[in-house]
Amino acid sequence: MDLHFLRLMKASLKFLILLSVLFGALISFSPNAIGATQCRAVHGKDLSVVRADQAHFLEQPENIEKAFQIMMDGSLNVSRTKVVGRRFMAPLSVKDSEIAQIAEANFEKAARYVLENYTHLEMNLETAVTLNRILTKGLVAEETRGKFDYRPGGGHIHEIDASIGRLPRDFYVVWLNSRKAKALMKSDPIEFAEIVHNAVISLDSFPDGNGRLSRLFADLALIKSNLPPAYYTSMKDYFERGNSRSGVEREVRKSYFREIVNKSMSLFGFELAALSLNLKESLPFITWTRSFEAKWVGRQRNLVQQEPPGFCISMPLESA
Repeated sequence: MDLHFLRLMKASLKFLILLSVLFGALISFSPNAIGATQCRAVHGKDLSVVRADQAHFLEQPENIEKAFQIMMDGSLNVSRTKVVGRRFMAPLSVKDSEIAQIAEANFEKAARYVLENYTHLEMNLETAVTLNRILTKGLVAEETRGKFDYRPGGGHIHEIDASIGRLPRDFYVVWLNSRKAKALMKSDPIEFAEIVHNAVISLDSFPDGNGRLSRLFADLALIKSNLPPAYYTSMKDYFERGNSRSGVEREVRKSYFREIVNKSMSLFGFELAALSLNLKESLPFITWTRSFEAKWVGRQRNLVQQEPPGFCISMPLESA
C-alpha cells in the first residue's frame, strides 16, 4: 500500500511539472505576452528599431506639410484664444477683432519653427521659453512675455504627477533634465509627451499661451522621436477628456493622448509591417488565452488592442 502510494505521488508530481511547463509556454507565446513585447518595440525611439531602415518621416517634404496641417487643424483649433478671440492679457492697443488673427499667425510661426528645427531643439526650459515668446508676441506685454515662473503655484498643480514636483522650476529645470525623463523619452516617447502636455497646462505658469505651448512642446517630443504630432479632436472633446481643467481622472487624459497620437500615426501610414503577429487572424486565440489567463491567473493583460487594425495602440506598460 505504501509503495503504491509513493508511485502515485511520483506520477502526480511529474504531471504537475509537465502541466506547469505547458502553462508557462502558453503564457509566453500568448498574444498578450507577444503584444507587450511588440508595444515596447514600437514606442518612439524603439519604433526606429522596427523601422531601422527608414529615415525620419519629416525628411519627406510632403510629410512636413502634412504634419503642419495636423498641427493647425488639431492643436490650434482647440485654442480658445484663436477660436473665440479670448483677450486675457493682450495689451489695450490690440483690438478684440485682432486677437484671433494674431494668435493664429503666432502659432503658425511656432509650428514651422518646431518642424524646421526639431533636430537641434532640446526638451528644456530654453526651448519652452522660446516657443512661448513666439506664441504670445503681441498678446502679452513685452516685459513679462516668456517668463516661465510668472504664475508659480497657479493653475491645476494638483493634477501634476507627484514625482515631477509642483513648481515651474521642478518641471522645466529639474525633471526635463533628469535621467528618468531622458530614459522615458527613449523607451516610451508617447508617455513622455503626454506628461509634458499635462505638466505645462497644469502648471499654467507662463503669463499666457500655456495651452498652445503644452501641445507644441509635446509635439516636439513626438517629432524628435520620429513620431507625428498629435491630432487633437474638437475643442469640446479636448476640454472634456484631454485637458487637466476638465476634472476627469488622470488615466482618462492619458488614454485620450495616446488615442490622438495613434490617430495621427494612422494618417501617416505607420503600419507595423515588421510584426509577426497578425491580430485579425489571431482573434479567436486572443479571446481564448485571455479568458484562460483571467480564470487561472486572476487578471488580464490588455496589451494588444485592435484600434485601428494593423497598429499597436500604445497603452501604458506595467513597468512604467
